Amino acid sequence: MAKLFLPLLIKKVVEKAGENFQQQYQNTQDKAWNKTTNNDEISNDKTKSKNPRETKKVGEYVDYEELE
Repeated sequence: MAKLFLPLLIKKVVEKAGENFQQQYQNTQDKAWNKTTNNDEISNDKTKSKNPRETKKVGEYVDYEELE
């Protein structure tokens, strides 16, 4: 029995996984397309990039010299 049904079961599982993958890929493509066509988000990105990002100072730089 397993010899007959196992290949069919595996085929169904692979087909279902392929469908899920295509659906997720399509959703991400749609989101990316909507993001590039939305003018509000683009203008927000431009305004954010004009302001320099603050960097945190974590200690001081120490220059080491080798002794012979």
